[in-house]
Amino acid sequence: MSGLRRRVPTALGYGALVLLAVAVRPTGLVVWALLAALAYLEFARLTGASALAGTLIVLGLWAAHMAAGFVPFLDPAPLLALGLAVLLLEAWRLGAGGPRGSWRRSAGGLRAWPRRAAWTLGGALWIGGLLGYLVDLGVAGATGTTAPRDWPVWLLLALLVTWTADTSAYAVGALWGRRRLIPRLSPGKTWEGTLAGFIAAAAVALLFVPLAGVPLVAALMVAVLAGPAALAGDLAESALKRRAGVKDSGSLLPGHGGIFDRIDSLLAVAPVVALALRVASPAG
Repeated sequence: MSGLRRRVPTALGYGALVLLAVAVRPTGLVVWALLAALAYLEFARLTGASALAGTLIVLGLWAAHMAAGFVPFLDPAPLLALGLAVLLLEAWRLGAGGPRGSWRRSAGGLRAWPRRAAWTLGGALWIGGLLGYLVDLGVAGATGTTAPRDWPVWLLLALLVTWTADTSAYAVGALWGRRRLIPRLSPGKTWEGTLAGFIAAAAVALLFVPLAGVPLVAALMVAVLAGPAALAGDLAESALKRRAGVKDSGSLLPGHGGIFDRIDSLLAVAPVVALALRVASPAG
């Protein structure tokens, strides 16, 4: 329980900052861009990717989202998913041939530049592209719902579903978890915690139907997909950390690790909610 006590104050502070960003939209755009840039820098340390080039790509994607407005990048989502799959396969391949951290030690040299470029581009697309959906969700406001027009319904849905899934999975796993889910990737995850996270995320998504007028079909889509998506995002980052031989992506958030550790699930949930938004307002 000591770990849980360390995590709670950090989670409350981080959550307050994010909710402030949601409420104050001009400030929020800066906060989201800062979180994306910090997460990418942690990714670069894990993989040996270029810090400067990747950060510039992340911020460029962010600017493109802000300029384009309402859910402009929904169609390339499969391409981004493919890029993530390639990154994971590379992480597994690198880790299979030697001890943890060996891929970072051998990252130098002229022959390594194509791999470095691939990690740079892939990581920037992963973080900047997927997290950029939050800009789109914020711009959408309450589109397609019965809530007041200026309410950030879809953005709050993505955040609350992700946080609920993560918190429930951690708490139930720490208190009652017995069966390990995938020990090789994430030793702390349990089947009990994972199931609790799925159920809690689904419950929050369905609550948005009576509370905010989210269409039932869209809410059901989020209820079914958000929990597994959050888990996939978490495991994707875990694969990178395990192959790099580190426990956390950084140390900015006591009890949680780095920014990348905090948003890994949100990276996968944000496009799921964007897809639900498209279903709720097909003419948008």
